Amino acid sequence: AKALAWASMKHLSVPKLLPCADNCGVNVHWHVTSDFTNGWSARMTILNWNTMQFADWFAAIQLNGSFPGFQQAYSFNSTTDVEGLNNTIFLKGLPGLNYLNAISEGGNPGLQQSVFSFTKKGLPNKLVA
Repeated sequence: AKALAWASMKHLSVPKLLPCADNCGVNVHWHVTSDFTNGWSARMTILNWNTMQFADWFAAIQLNGSFPGFQQAYSFNSTTDVEGLNNTIFLKGLPGLNYLNAISEGGNPGLQQSVFSFTKKGLPNKLVA
């Protein structure tokens, strides 16, 4: 509500995706982009509404049902090989693309995004996400 009031006072347009409620300034958006018989893909967008940029950002995704089908993140470095943390994909920016820029003067958030591919082979009910 405070973000909406501030945008109104500054006569700024408000995008549909707003920062998370804990005011950390970062929003993660995830949606399925394709669903085929043998596999599916999703797009993840990380938005920075903060006034400072983040160098060497990282994120983690926990997928209980679909994790075994994870194949690749195309624009992020990804690893699933972390002892004791099952069903989790750890992500960070590629070399040279590891900055999550700050919000611009025009009100556009900094963003990074990637597409993820998954196979349905071996998944019990061919579940998506």
